[in-house]
Parts: sequence; C-alpha cells; structure tokens
Amino acid sequence: MDSKAGVLSYTLERTILVTVKIIPLLILLSLRLFSAEGTVVQVDLRTRDPSTGVAIQTRQAIDSARIGVVVMDMWSYHWCMTCAERAAALVPRMNRALAGARKLGMTVVFTPTSAIAAYENSPQRKAAQSLPDAPWPTLQAVDYPQCGLKNAFSCRCGPGIDCPRNWGGDSMNRALEIKKSDLVAWGTRELWNIVQAKKLERLVYVGIAADICVLGKGEGMVPMRKLGVPCALARDLTDTDSYPPEEALEHTLRILETQFAPTLDFADMLAEQGLWPGTESVEMVRIQPWGKPRRPYFFKEFTTVTLECAPQLGREIRYTLDGVEPAVTSPLYSQPIILTRQTTLRARAFREGK
Repeated sequence: MDSKAGVLSYTLERTILVTVKIIPLLILLSLRLFSAEGTVVQVDLRTRDPSTGVAIQTRQAIDSARIGVVVMDMWSYHWCMTCAERAAALVPRMNRALAGARKLGMTVVFTPTSAIAAYENSPQRKAAQSLPDAPWPTLQAVDYPQCGLKNAFSCRCGPGIDCPRNWGGDSMNRALEIKKSDLVAWGTRELWNIVQAKKLERLVYVGIAADICVLGKGEGMVPMRKLGVPCALARDLTDTDSYPPEEALEHTLRILETQFAPTLDFADMLAEQGLWPGTESVEMVRIQPWGKPRRPYFFKEFTTVTLECAPQLGREIRYTLDGVEPAVTSPLYSQPIILTRQTTLRARAFREGK
C-alpha cells in the first residue's frame, strides 16, 4: 500500500526448513521400556501445584499400545492468516512425532472436525465408522477450564487489522501424513468407540488450538474426560487461538496443568526411545503476524513481530529485513522486532552454524 495513505504493509515469507543438530533437553517426559517387546513404558506427566505453580512430574507405567494420539484441526486453511501459517509450520515436526508414535504401537486418530467431508471415502474414515457403538458410561462432572488469554484482538495477528472471518477450510494440511493404520474420526461417539475397541487407557492430544478446539470440540479433552478417559496435551505440538502466541500458549499450559490435565513433551518422549535422532531435525520458525506475498499483513504506523522455534538446546534464530536469505552472519533474533515500513522479513533457525 502507498505509505502516504497511512497504511503500510510488509510480507513475511514461509520460513525455511533447516537441518539442525539437537541435544536432548531436560527430560520432563520419559518413556522407558520394561519388556523385550517394548510395550510397557514409564510416562512422566507434568502438572503444577495450585498454590505455588511449581511443576510436578508423575510417572505412570502404560502399555504404549494403550495410548491414542489425537490430531486436532490441523487445517489447510484458517480465516486468520497467522493461525493458518503457524499450524502449517508444525506439520514437519508433527509428521516426525506421529511416525515415532506408530513405531511404539500407539493408535493415531485424526479429527479434522468441520473438514471431515474430505475424508468420507478414505479407508481410515471407513475403519473408524465400522467400529461398534460402545455403551456409554456414567458421565463424570468436569469443569471447562477458561484458559484463553483475553485481549482486544479477534485473531492471532495482533495490532493492525483483524482478519475478517470467512470459512474456506476444506481439509487438513496436505503435507500431514496419514498412514494405513491410522483412523479418521468425527464426534464424541466415534472417538469413544475407538477408545473402547483399541482398549486405550490414555489419549495424548496434538494440534490446534489448545485453548479452544482441543478442549471443547466433540473429539476434545473435555468430552473424553467426562467419559472417564485420562487425557494429556503435547505442549510441543500445539498452539493457541490467542494473542500474543508465546505468552498465550504459556498461559494456557499453566491453566491446564494446574486445573485440568497434564502435559508432556512429545520430542523428549521419543528421544528416550531413540525415535527422535539428535543429529538431524526439521523445524520451522514460526512468525507473528504472518503474511505472505499473496496474503500480506497490513498495519497502520507500526507493528511488532515475534519469532519462535520449537524448543531445542542451542538453537538460534537469524533474520533479514531485505528479502535476502538468512545466514549465520545475519542479525540474531533476541527480542520482538518493531517495523514501521513495508518490509520482507525472512527467518531461519541455526545450531552450531548449520
């Protein structure tokens, strides 16, 4: 836009996939095999003391074949452009995590909710529909945690303009890998049938958004908790629908861990089993607000940009504001960037110069 009109814009390009070397973090969740078949594992789940907020780890022995991984609303499109792109940035990491879960014998269930129509003829969808209806248990009283971070913005982009609500989503992200052994479910009934048929003892949730859909939709944690199913959230494979992103996610995790359900770190879990190699990783830098050449982000006077990458020891984010590909010598991101003119921002994650 013409700056004389008082409306400025900048474009944020899709961040670049990079190969980095990971050193395992302090393990907040670990799995240790107790049998030659590798079925019984020890799971450390993180909660918080309601009075002090101090993190507490609780270890549980669970058969990995009794764990279900529920993938929520990883849509190809969202009316908020920042939300859509941040979800897409999780896909490479999520594909890697789900591959490890399958190797451990976990059941992977995709729940695209309002985008379910795209999968009606898939074998994974028909497999879920073919399961017999399990009897309903007596419902438990479960309070819905109010964990969204309240602010003046209706979307993830923040100051500037709010994305207009529109409904163009028709499927999950096309890069998300769905395997033959997976299931595609819709609603509380079908997910409950899967839990009963597979004799699942715990559901681990990944996907979008931790403060809304992951909790309250028919396939979400609140309905499953009412049915008596223990649930946990993978804190490294989720995001929120609130602004600002990092602060909002930390707020949501704190509320959930204190009042509702434990969390875990999926990458740390798989690293304990040798299923998250420390020598190679594909991660994406996530941006807020996130514009693209054909869907730019418009703002008045100025805007503040934040960058983040999946937690990993020793990583750093380098960026440029002139459209040039970031290099190890580019400016190091250390705090939010304030922009006052039309700009093309590119970001990349590095570790040990790679």
